[in-house]
Amino acid sequence: MCGRFFIVCTVLLGLLSACGEPPSSKTPPRPVAVVEVSGSGQSSARWLAAEVAPRDSTLLSFRIDGKIARRFVALGDEVSKGDLLAELDPQSMRLADESAQAQLKAARTSLGSAEAQLKRDRVQARSQLIAQAQLEQSESLYAQALAAYTQAQKQAEQATDTVHYGQLRADQDGVVAAEHAQTGQNVAAGQAVYSLAWSEGVDVVAHVPQAWVNELAVGDSFSFVVPSVTSEPISATLREVAPQADAPGRTFLAKFSLHNTPDSLRLGMSGQLGWQFSTQESGQIWIPATALYHQQAKTAVWRYNDQRQGFDLVPVTVAEYTASQVSVSTGLQAGDIVASKGVHTLSEHDEYSVTLPSAEDAS
Repeated sequence: MCGRFFIVCTVLLGLLSACGEPPSSKTPPRPVAVVEVSGSGQSSARWLAAEVAPRDSTLLSFRIDGKIARRFVALGDEVSKGDLLAELDPQSMRLADESAQAQLKAARTSLGSAEAQLKRDRVQARSQLIAQAQLEQSESLYAQALAAYTQAQKQAEQATDTVHYGQLRADQDGVVAAEHAQTGQNVAAGQAVYSLAWSEGVDVVAHVPQAWVNELAVGDSFSFVVPSVTSEPISATLREVAPQADAPGRTFLAKFSLHNTPDSLRLGMSGQLGWQFSTQESGQIWIPATALYHQQAKTAVWRYNDQRQGFDLVPVTVAEYTASQVSVSTGLQAGDIVASKGVHTLSEHDEYSVTLPSAEDAS
C-alpha cells in the first residue's frame, strides 16, 4: 500500500513540475524603422535670403570743396538727367570768377596795346625810322602780353567751371536711394552727397555659400518670392556671380535680373530666392538625417545584416547637410538598408526585425 502511494505521488510531482516549467528566455527580435538606400537622383529646392537692389547706382559728389547751401531733392525723389540736386555756397566762387574776369579784361587791353605798338614799329622799321632794337623790344612786349592774356583766359575759364562745379546735378534718370550729407555741412571734393539708383532696372542680390555656388550658372532661371508684395513668384535670371568670395562670410555675391517686376516692388525689400537642384549630378547618396550615428568625432550608420538579422555599424562620409537629409559620399551603396530612427538604442549583438516602408507610407 505504501509502495503504490509513493508511485502515485512521484507521478503527480512529475506532472506538476512539467506544468510549472518556465517558458523560453529568448526574446523575439525587436522591430526597427529602416529605409532602403537609393542611388537615383532626386530633385529638391534651395532657398536663399535675397534683397532688391538697383542694377546700377552712382555716388554723387561735388568736384570742389565747399559748404552745402541748399539741397533740392530728398530721399526717394525721382530725378531726371541734368536736374539740380544741391549747390554749394556760391559767394567765394563768384568772387573768384569776378576776379578772374577782371584779370582777363586787363590782359586783353594790354595785349591790344602791345599789338598796336608792334604794328606801328614794324611800319616805321621798314622806313628805317626806328632802330632794329626798338622793333625787337616791341615784339618781346607783344609776346609777353599774349602769354599773359592766354594765362588769364585759362584762369577765367577755370573760375567759370568752378561756379558750375558748385552745382550737383544728376548724371542719369533715377531715384535718390540715400543721403550722405546735410545742408550746412562742409564737404570735401569727392565726398558722397547722394546715392542715385538708376531707373534702367532692378536686380536681386544674394550671398551664395561656397557649397552651392557650383550649382549656379549664368542664364539659369530662378524664383524670387516676396509674400508682402505678391503671392506669385517673380521669375529671375542669374546675371553674374562674383569670382571671389567675400572675406567675412566666405560667400559669393550673385546678381539676378528680374522679369515682369511688380510696381509695388521697392528697393531694399527682402525675399527668398529659390531654385531646383538634382542630387544625381553629384553622385551622392541621400539618407534621413535621423539615420546618422555620432560616436565622438566619427559619423556612422547602422546597416542591416540579413544573414544574422542584426545591424553593423558602418562609418560614412557626410558631404552635405540639408534640413532633413544628409548626403553620404562613402560607406553606403544603393540597396543597403539602414536604420532611420532610434539609432542610439541599437546594438551589434541583438537581433532585429525590419520592414521596409511601402510607397503609401512614404507618401
